Amino acid sequence: MKISFYNVPISFKNYLIMSFIALLVYLSILIVRVSSPISDYLIIIIYLMVTSSVFISLFYAVKNSKKYGKHTQKAWKTLAIGFLFFAISDSLWYLLGIKSEYAYLISFTYLIAYILLTAGVFLFPGFPFTKEKRFKTFLDMGTVILSAGLTFLVFLFIPAIENNHLSIQLSLLYMGTLILDFALFFALVKLLFSHHNPKTIEPIMILTIGLIVLIITDSLYISNDLKGIYTKNGLLSIGWTISYVLIGLAAFSQATNHQTKFKLFSKSKLISWRLSWIRYPQFLWVIFAYTLLIWSYNFPSNPYTLIISIGVGITIALIFIRQLFVLNENEKLYESAKKEIIRRKKAEKEIKMSLEEKEVLLKEVHHRVKNNLQIILSLLSLQSLHNKDVEYDELLKDSQSRIKSMALIHEKLYHSKNMAMINFADYIPEIVNELLKSYNLNPQVKTNFNIEDIYLDIDTAVPCGLIINELTSNSLKHAFEEGMHGKIMITLHKKENKYELTIKDDGKGIPDDIDPDSSDTLGLKVVNALIHQIDGDIKLNRNNGTEFVIKFKIHDSIHKNY
Repeated sequence: MKISFYNVPISFKNYLIMSFIALLVYLSILIVRVSSPISDYLIIIIYLMVTSSVFISLFYAVKNSKKYGKHTQKAWKTLAIGFLFFAISDSLWYLLGIKSEYAYLISFTYLIAYILLTAGVFLFPGFPFTKEKRFKTFLDMGTVILSAGLTFLVFLFIPAIENNHLSIQLSLLYMGTLILDFALFFALVKLLFSHHNPKTIEPIMILTIGLIVLIITDSLYISNDLKGIYTKNGLLSIGWTISYVLIGLAAFSQATNHQTKFKLFSKSKLISWRLSWIRYPQFLWVIFAYTLLIWSYNFPSNPYTLIISIGVGITIALIFIRQLFVLNENEKLYESAKKEIIRRKKAEKEIKMSLEEKEVLLKEVHHRVKNNLQIILSLLSLQSLHNKDVEYDELLKDSQSRIKSMALIHEKLYHSKNMAMINFADYIPEIVNELLKSYNLNPQVKTNFNIEDIYLDIDTAVPCGLIINELTSNSLKHAFEEGMHGKIMITLHKKENKYELTIKDDGKGIPDDIDPDSSDTLGLKVVNALIHQIDGDIKLNRNNGTEFVIKFKIHDSIHKNY
């Protein structure tokens, strides 16, 4: 995305290049230090170009940040107004000079600019705006400001006033500027390590760097001015220009939704985790202030001991209030966590009781289904006793074996710990042995099983059990002539994403005119219907007897659990 400067569309890359060139030209003029009107005009022109570009970028940042929420838009709007006050202050300072009769007005506009910049940073989303957390944030900021102000007052401003370098009023304004510098720095650190929106982290990072450069430059300027060594248009001026350029780049990045490929921005959360201690600078300042107090007491003639003692006392009081607040907050969190644990334990107990009830009901269902199937088997057995038709008796026997295969599944599930799955390594030998007893072929037909521990749910187990029953029954009835010895081999293995079931006998073989896919016999029709039900396919091999190879897909629920 591009934005227009005087109707000329400019990309983020071009804006960065132009800013770099402007900084190089400005630095060259400062290094050469040619005292001529041309140099002064060039400095003014570059300053106006940088300032106007920052204003245009901030305008577009305010305009285009609405989609990120009202807090983001208000933040950029407040920053834009704060930068306006900076520009006004810079212009007055450049034209009138800080030592003029307008010094108080210039310093006051700088203070307003810093207040607005700090407020703008606080408005960015990422700050906790709850009442409790806001109170803690302001306590922390108060601790930092008080500690920093105490240090600057003792080591910079009081000596400067005593040496007549500055008036008391101007010194207080300077101290206010430095205190606001630290308040702004505190706000930046809080924002940087609490902001987690990847779409806006780049402008936040650039803005943070720009404002930190501004804070460092202001601190150096005040320190040099208090010592009486500051020179106008010196190398220190490049610091302000760099900070303005970075603020403009941040606004431009926000306005164009630019996403850099730098790992520094993309891994901001990792940086936040590693530097989490930076979230608590107030404790470092307390240690420093307390060290300052110890230092003052080691010099009895030190006239600032009383001021330092009062300042440190207030700082410790603020920390004490904060800790009381944290303890109260922790107590609330503890009570809340305790209630949540009790609630979860109660819910867990209710769920456990419900599961136990459902497990009992499910066991009862399987038990009743098995009993009902046993009743049907008994009825068929009674019917076969009164039947003298051999063909009809065979039909009854086939029906009984099918019902037994289903009843056995429900019996296995009833006795199983897992009410949803059945282990076919246990099921297949049992159902085949029942068939051998049914057809009285135990001595002459041997069985061989090679079966993995494969668990199937009831929707797959019932069709598979019926398929095994049908094909094994066919082998027992048709593969071996009277008095003929043989073997039936059944294997079940998992291959890639499918199960492979093989039922093979070494009997006389299936006739060539029988096609398992289009056979008219009831048994093969049932087999085909069941294979279609489990989304499988069947293959017939006629070498050395008869071999059926059935492949079917692994059900998702089975694959996830076993």
